[in-house]
Amino acid sequence: MGCKTPYLLINSSSPEVLALQNKTGETALMQSIDKGYPCSDGLKLLAQKSAGLDLVGRNGNTALHYVLMKIKRDLDSDREVFPADLALLRVLRNRGASITLANKLSITPSQLLRDLQEKGCKCN
Repeated sequence: MGCKTPYLLINSSSPEVLALQNKTGETALMQSIDKGYPCSDGLKLLAQKSAGLDLVGRNGNTALHYVLMKIKRDLDSDREVFPADLALLRVLRNRGASITLANKLSITPSQLLRDLQEKGCKCN
């Protein structure tokens, strides 16, 4: 995905395109988070406009799972957490993404948040 992709999706004449899922069940938002999207402003805008925030992929993960797992990977690897990831987390939470949906490993975003906070992340 290039930097223009979120803007093309957001400005599509069909808003349902933001809730489309690929063959593994991922939405454009999930894919963008997972790939470490290079345009954080575009990703944040995509999150603000996306429909189906609680859609799940093949592993039962929502967009909120994706961003929390990305932050966890960074912390576990002793890398700095990107401010853009924390901003994206706030957007998803403010938009009402569920913190109680369990994935196929029975892990909820609420559990991930708690784990991150125990590691010192200010993920509020």
